[in-house]
Amino acid sequence: MGRRAAPQATHYDQRRTKDAEIADESKRRKMIRWLKKTIGMTEEPSPYHPTAARAAPARRSNDRTSLSRSNPSLTRKYSQDSTGSGGDYTTGSSSASGSFRQTKDAYHRHGGGSASSNGGHVSASIYEYHHQVPLYRNVNDPYRQGSAPHVLIIGGGVGGLCLAQGLKKYGIPFTVFERDPTPNYRTQGYRLRINSSGYEALKSNLTRDNFEVFLRSTGHFLPGFMYVDAHTGGAAPPGVQFAHKSSVTQHVFSTDRAMLRSLLLTDLQPGYEIQYGMAFKRYQILPNGRVEVQFDNGKIVEGSVVVGADGTTSRVRRQYIPRHATLLDTDSGAIYGKTPITPEIEAYFATQSTTMVTSQAPKMSLVIEPRCATQIDVEEYMEATGGFHNAANAELPDLHRYLCWVLIARAEHFHVREDLTVQDLYAMSPHEVAELSKQMTSSWCPRIRTLFERQAPEWSSFLRISTMSPEIKVWTPSQVTLLGDAVHTMAPAGIGCNTALQDARMLVRAFREHGVNLDAIAQYERAMREDGREGIEISMDAGRRMYDLPDVQDMRTVVYG
Repeated sequence: MGRRAAPQATHYDQRRTKDAEIADESKRRKMIRWLKKTIGMTEEPSPYHPTAARAAPARRSNDRTSLSRSNPSLTRKYSQDSTGSGGDYTTGSSSASGSFRQTKDAYHRHGGGSASSNGGHVSASIYEYHHQVPLYRNVNDPYRQGSAPHVLIIGGGVGGLCLAQGLKKYGIPFTVFERDPTPNYRTQGYRLRINSSGYEALKSNLTRDNFEVFLRSTGHFLPGFMYVDAHTGGAAPPGVQFAHKSSVTQHVFSTDRAMLRSLLLTDLQPGYEIQYGMAFKRYQILPNGRVEVQFDNGKIVEGSVVVGADGTTSRVRRQYIPRHATLLDTDSGAIYGKTPITPEIEAYFATQSTTMVTSQAPKMSLVIEPRCATQIDVEEYMEATGGFHNAANAELPDLHRYLCWVLIARAEHFHVREDLTVQDLYAMSPHEVAELSKQMTSSWCPRIRTLFERQAPEWSSFLRISTMSPEIKVWTPSQVTLLGDAVHTMAPAGIGCNTALQDARMLVRAFREHGVNLDAIAQYERAMREDGREGIEISMDAGRRMYDLPDVQDMRTVVYG
């Protein structure tokens, strides 16, 4: 029998006060703005901000011109049906509080349409003023290469946002639908290791200025691992050391997950290019070839293509290909934590590269990520923002001052008491999870144990590890596709995020080469399945060496209730 899906804790989910997270998000955005200013980039106000509404048509016109310069063939594809005339439009919704004025050029850009609403649907050129949230519909716009496309991205994680940035860069209309009610509803994790494939994906999908901001807000670190024996504190024996493709790469970066997500949200216009509080419910392919998406809040939108980027428990995948990509319970788990960097911690642990602490009895591993040293001039930044000249100043986002780590083991090693169940682990408070990490490592070298003794317990969380089977079956391409963990969830090995970024790059490239159509999706899915299979196999091999990950035939299928 399969194992029912347990509630999935996201990395470092919940656990911080709302005010603290909002404050840290503000600091990240402040640093991004300063970095843009230092490289000579001016940030235009969002045309959907109330004070900038009159600037909206000009911004769209500029975007169109940019598209024409960068790829004239795309402009021809996406605008050849734009033959309507512009005008003044108001929503047909009784809840509307105003009208949205469009120029002829902006009207053409979105394919024209009628000035009326229909049963909760809204025409492609009409905006429903509900907290300035637009909905798009044009029932006469068939799904074909010559139609003005609109890509609906379900999920605002790193992969979905990277896709959005690429579509925006090349002038392909899109909207991201994120289930969380606000950008900083929950904390977004610790460190991410960006390898060559992730680097190339960001370079391809981000604008030149935003990619420069990425480079300056992250830090290079040495590829590979420093191996330490958990019980002696000395070098681990050669037999436990391993290397795989992701370890040897020209470009390796350590980045703060929240900082990267803040950057990927840059320039996305709230309400138009990204909407919050939109939990996917189901989709339906319409007779005209378009896709209609329903959300838990009752709203309905329509577009050309749906991209499920909604993570491991993807609702899009479960409706679309429930039998083609099998989610497996690995009977393993992980505790994620953060420890403030002190002179003692810094003297013992290699903070510029990844440290792998291995225990053979019981079999488990501790992975310590390098500190996230950015390439910005901290003193210059602090002087420009009016702060004190030191990295501990409150105006700096929380990037430098912690070591992030993950303790990974088979499920049996988390059950330090006979009566402790998986449900108990999920119900633990962060402080209880922190205490559990100390109990599990009580026989380790005292110097290594300082990492657990001095951790910030409010950041601790437990995650059950799952993976897709590497045998992802082929399906017939349609107007629905998948990206990242939604189709190839992997056990932790520093590969999953990079594969999601690479998916985003490949999908944008396919749309640019073929238009937003089935040929593009077919090309993308062939490459995505192959990359996903390889990543899953590499992650499984790492798991076998690190914590005795079982073979696929010994795992149980996750069954959703």
